Amino acid sequence: MATVWGSQGTTLGVDELSGASNSFTLISNVTSLTAVGGGSVTQALTTALASTVHTFRATIKKPSEVSFDVWYDPTDSAHKFIRNLCDTPSNGPNYWLATYNTGNTNSTCQFLGSGISTFDGYSTADVEDNLMTTFAVQQTGLPTWVNAT
Repeated sequence: MATVWGSQGTTLGVDELSGASNSFTLISNVTSLTAVGGGSVTQALTTALASTVHTFRATIKKPSEVSFDVWYDPTDSAHKFIRNLCDTPSNGPNYWLATYNTGNTNSTCQFLGSGISTFDGYSTADVEDNLMTTFAVQQTGLPTWVNAT
């Protein structure tokens, strides 16, 4: 029987050393995290002329974009680092690390990002809202999964 885990305690980090994958700076105020390790597998058509229904074979994985929402702090060094990855695309690639709180141990997914693909800028709807933004990073290559033990 599978266990259902809450998302509280999930963290996201970025390696600011551009590809070193050994020291991650945690990103504060993350409120949502989407598509870590995800992607789609391209399907090639294998239908013969005599076929009456299409057939396919799997080819290669296209990694998805990972998006994350944050309560944005323009004075926070990690938030500024990520914003600057969008302003200066040559700063990448960077390793990213998502860690899920799974009881006494953690499950992690480390992936290489080709750079920030989206920075939505600062957003707020009204006087009672917090300053926020959405970032997206394009995963490149296969992720590395470290499962809880």
